[in-house]
Parts: sequence; C-alpha cells; structure tokens
Amino acid sequence: MIRALWLVTDMMWNYYAVWKALEELMGDLKERGIEIPADFLTKLKAVHGNINILKADPTYEDTMEQVEEQLNNLEGQLIYLAENSVSPEYADEWIAKIKEARESEPEIPRAKPFSPGVPRADYWIRLTIGDIIDRDELEKMTSEQGLSVKEEGPDTVVVHGERGRVKALVKEITLRTREKTKRT
Repeated sequence: MIRALWLVTDMMWNYYAVWKALEELMGDLKERGIEIPADFLTKLKAVHGNINILKADPTYEDTMEQVEEQLNNLEGQLIYLAENSVSPEYADEWIAKIKEARESEPEIPRAKPFSPGVPRADYWIRLTIGDIIDRDELEKMTSEQGLSVKEEGPDTVVVHGERGRVKALVKEITLRTREKTKRT
C-alpha cells in the first residue's frame, strides 16, 4: 500500500500548489480591477473539493485526470484573461509561477491525525462544498453511510466515522462527479 501510494504521488503534479497559484492569480487580477467571471470562483472551489477527494484516496485515476483537466482549463482561462487584460509579460510571469508550483514536490496525500471536534478513533475527510456536490446531497449520502458531518466553515465540512464508510462515501462522490461531468 505504501509503495503504491508513493508511485501515485510520484507521478502526479502538486495539485494543491497549482490550485493555490491559480487562486493567487485570480486575486491579483481582482486587485488590478479586472472583472473575473463568476463561474471562475465556482470552478476553483470545485477543483479544490476534488483535490481533497484525491487526498483521501489517491488511487482514483479518474479523479486525478479530472483534477488535471479542471486545473488546465482554469489555468488557460486565467492566463488568457491576464494576457488580454494586463499584458503578455504579466501572463508569462504567471505561467512561470504556475509551472514552478506544478513541478514542486507534492505533499503526500494523507488524512491529518486529528481534527478538533472529531472523535480520535474516527477516520475523517475534509470536503469543500461546490458545484460537484451540494450540501443536501452530501447530507443524504453521509446519512445513508452512517457518517457524521461537522461544519468548519460556510463551504467546508469534515465527514467522519468508520474508515470503510468514509472510503465508500469518497467512491460515491467520485461516481457522482463522473456522472455530472458526462452530462456537461
């Protein structure tokens, strides 16, 4: 298991670092007074949620491919906006920053050993509510799995309970994600 995790981790980008760089680019564009399309923030939240799913179980190649595709699409749209709204040189600077983030050493995906308010014996995952899964769907799925949900913020929850049930939830979210992306 550890060897397989190492192989998967070794092959993937540092998704979180790329996501963070795109978030910073979006913020910098906003500070410059450039209007960011509303769906960009939704896309950024959705990819963050998928990165969290991937961290919970990095063996889902479909989720990995989806995260890469989402990051590439968002990067292309933001770089296009940067180039046309600021300058080609500005866009080139951000391309270099994103490339550096992509090539940085990825964090080994694993659950943190402790989350305040969650029983220590429980396995848990932090999820960001987005356009992939809404709060009502998540509450229904967690209830069906016999899991507990703890609010951490307006769009962030910690789902916890028996390890096998949390993993089953991750599989179910992955399947729903595939279904939704096939429809669009």
